Order: sequence, then C-alpha cells, then structure tokens
Amino acid sequence: MRNGGEDLPAVTLVSEGLAARLEQILIGAGYSPRFENAHFASQVTEMLRTNPRIFFASGGGNAEDISAVLRAVREHDRALPVIMVVDAEQEGAAIEAMRSGARDYVLNDHLNRLPVVVERELRESDWRREHARFEARLQQTQRLESIGLLAGGVAHDFNNLLTGILGNSSMALDAVPRSSPARKMLSDIIDATHRAANLTRQLLAYAGKGSIVSEPLDVSDLVDEISVLLQCSIPPNVQLRNDLKRRLPCVMGDATQLQQLVMNLVMNGAEAIGDANGTVLITTGLQDVDELYIQQNLQGDPIIPGRYVILEVHDSGSGIDAATRSRIFEPFFTTKMTGRGLGLAAAHGIVQAHKGAIRVYSAPGQGSTFKVLLPASDEEAIPRHSSAKSREAAGRERVLIVDDEEIVRQTAKAALLRYGYRPELAPGGEEALDIYARTSGDIALVLLDLTMPGLSGEETAKRLLALNPDCNILLSSGYNEAEALRLAAHVKICGFIQKPYTAATLAEKVHECLHAAPPASSTAIFPEAREGER
Repeated sequence: MRNGGEDLPAVTLVSEGLAARLEQILIGAGYSPRFENAHFASQVTEMLRTNPRIFFASGGGNAEDISAVLRAVREHDRALPVIMVVDAEQEGAAIEAMRSGARDYVLNDHLNRLPVVVERELRESDWRREHARFEARLQQTQRLESIGLLAGGVAHDFNNLLTGILGNSSMALDAVPRSSPARKMLSDIIDATHRAANLTRQLLAYAGKGSIVSEPLDVSDLVDEISVLLQCSIPPNVQLRNDLKRRLPCVMGDATQLQQLVMNLVMNGAEAIGDANGTVLITTGLQDVDELYIQQNLQGDPIIPGRYVILEVHDSGSGIDAATRSRIFEPFFTTKMTGRGLGLAAAHGIVQAHKGAIRVYSAPGQGSTFKVLLPASDEEAIPRHSSAKSREAAGRERVLIVDDEEIVRQTAKAALLRYGYRPELAPGGEEALDIYARTSGDIALVLLDLTMPGLSGEETAKRLLALNPDCNILLSSGYNEAEALRLAAHVKICGFIQKPYTAATLAEKVHECLHAAPPASSTAIFPEAREGER
C-alpha cells in the first residue's frame, strides 16, 4: 500500500467497465486515480493536454488506431508510459504495440499485476524525464563552451582593431581645439567604439568568462546608482519605478556586471512594452531558499539552500509564450527585428558567474517577471566612490611594446610618446627578447600582448623573467582580465590592461605599474583569476 493515496492522473482508451476495474485496483493499491476516458483514438491528443502520468489502452482497437495513439503519445511526452490491457488472445498485438512504444502489457486475467507494473513504470518514467533534463543541461553546457571559444577569438581579434580606433580617436580628440566641429565626430567615434567593445563583453558574460571583481555590495544601492541612466535609456512612454528594500544583506559580486544585469533586464522589459504606455518595476528583497524550493523551481541551477537576495524586474509588456521562454537565454535567439539576442544571454551568464539563478515568469498578454537570486553574504558593504581620479600619468621611462598587430603597436607608441615615455616596438616574442637582452638596463617596463603567433605572451614573459627576475611586465589582451590571467597563470606581472583602451588609460596603467610595489605573481595580484580552479 502507498501512503496518502498518491495522485495518479491518467488517460484511458478502454471500455468504461474496464476503466472502472482498473480504477478499483489502483485505489486498493493506495493510489488516487483520476481517469480521463477517451472513447475514440482521435480524442487522445486533446486529452494528453491534461498532463497525465500514465496511459492505459486496450487491445480491442485495430492496429492502425493503436499505432496512431502511440505516435501521439511520443509526440506529446516520450517519457509517458503506455500500458496495454489485453485479453490472452490479443497478447501478440500487445507485443507488437511494445515494439511501437508501449512500455508493458497486462492480461485481463492477471490484473493483480497492475499495481506492480504501474509502480515500476512511474519510477522509470521519472528516471527518463530526469535523464532528458540532464541531457538538455549537458547540451546547454556544450553550447556555452562553444560560445566561449567563439567569444575568446572575437574578443582578441576584434579588440585589437578597436584598440587602434579608440586610442587614435582619443588622442585626436585631445589634439583638436574645443571650437573645432571635428570634436563631435571624434566623440561619436569613441562612443561607437565603446559600444562595440560592449558587444564583446556581452559575449564573454554569456560564456561565464566575464571579469569578476568580487566585493560586498548592496543590490538596492547598485540599482539606485544607475536609476537616472536607466530612465534615460528607455523610451519616454515607459515609466521606471523602484520598490527597493533597505538594509538587505550584501552579495559578493562585481558592481559593473550586476549593474549591466539590471540594465539588460530593464531594456528587455521596455522593448517588450513597445510603443504602448507601460511600466517597468524593479524590486529587491530577501528569501530563504530550501531544498524543496530548489527542486520545484530551480532544478539545473548550481545553487544550494540558504539566504538569497532577490532582484526582480517586472514589465507590463506583451508577455512570453512557453516556446520562447524555453529558449530565452540562448545566445543570438531573439524575437525582435533589430535584436542581437545577447542581452538576456549575457544576463544569464552574469547570474551564473555570481553563483545565482534566474527565472522568468510570463504568459502572453500578462507581462513578464525576471527573478534573480544572488547568494547573501555576511560581509558589510564598502562605501563606493567614483572611480574617476585625476592621476599624473606622465613619465620618461623606456617602455617596450610587444604586440603582433601593427595598429596596436603604433597606437600604444603614439599614446606613450604623448605622455613623455620612450617606446620601443617589437612585433613578436623573439624580437622582444632580443631587444630586451641588448637594452635590459634601460627598459623600465614591457607592455606584452598575451596571444601572439610563434612565441606566446606567456612564454615570452617567462623568458624575460629568466633574463631579469625584476622585469616589470604589463600584460595586455583582448580577453577579459580573469581569463587572460588564467591563461598566463604563474607568470610574474605588475598589472593587466584590457583592449581596447584610450591613450590616457594606457598611460595611467603604465605609471601605476612603474610606481607600485615590486611585481608579484599573477595569482597573488589577482586571486580571482584562479578562483574557478580551486
């Protein structure tokens, strides 16, 4: 006997008398059966929409009807067990039905076997569904890895080009008079370059390779900081409202990425509203998550029971159907004519990188709610200040620039010359080692690209350090910081700069490295670069 009368919704294609017998036997075995009785095979497809756990069919129909029923069941739910109930003379037809997808059969003369068969098939059905979910998660992981490889290649090659554009345009903007009409055009070029670089960051964020600078953060404060920017970024017909809880526990995370997450969700909500008047509401809160909640709502997410800070973005838009919801976080999937399909994919990657979960609740015509859960931390938030600092970046030191891209070398050279440095150029690792060996006493710092043909940046760094253990190496890459330092693990460097960069950013970073403490290993300076391997 089963405890509590286990609910058993079922569809039957049997006679009313046989259905009554089956029901009586299942009640005696401790089930609470709820039968939907189909009188004709053509009714089965409609009744399958009630989401039964099991299907009973008799062997009285013709073979074509049984074949059509089994086909309809497979199309609806491959894990749904079909059990044939037949007379002894129909046993051959039942075996043939099993070849077409039925799971088992029971003879009318031996219906006492029914509870055992039902229990086994329900158990195996649960296993098949879990196996299917596991395969779906595995395929998603494989897609994630493929996009990660694509993103890395795009980041390196694309950001090399953007370095030349951004570096030269920023220097040109500094050179032209304030009254020149060219300033507006140069500013537009710089803005467009930053937007192009952001596309790369979106890909990296989806792939879970975004640079994470972890610190205790108040999510409500983060939303407050960008509220004005958010309102300016959405159409005037969309009203932005905040309902933010105060004195929430902090989350450990990257402020820039979490604000990008909020921005992407708000922009998605505004686009869902379209030209109509509507509202996007941002709320924050706290929730205790237990095993039952995870099993019912968050299967497949790498989260554990505990306290979670909740961020929800609600919109009054058109809503999302079930088919779209199942693919909504896939990269390049979009239902918008002008969309790129990266915003929600990047949001998903950011949440995963922060060991959280994201869910969407929606139906056509009912708007949407994106719910983000981020692990709560006991650490206190550190007061946040503007990162814009006036720093003296000029110098007279000699800097060796090592990069296989001509446009990057020339841009970095022009930038450092502007700030008084004395740049030397090398197109690859072998040339850099030759120059350094001849002039090591006069070279204060090496600006070294990570990914180069021939001698890689990592190997070049190791050989430079063999020549001079105190060599200052500033690593540069189109990869984000965490990924670059993972690839160059155990290399002693003084800092990292991500492409693309402006002339001022490069000069400031060089100045910072030259006037900082003695260099340490990459894993000591940037412990987050190795966190994923611990």
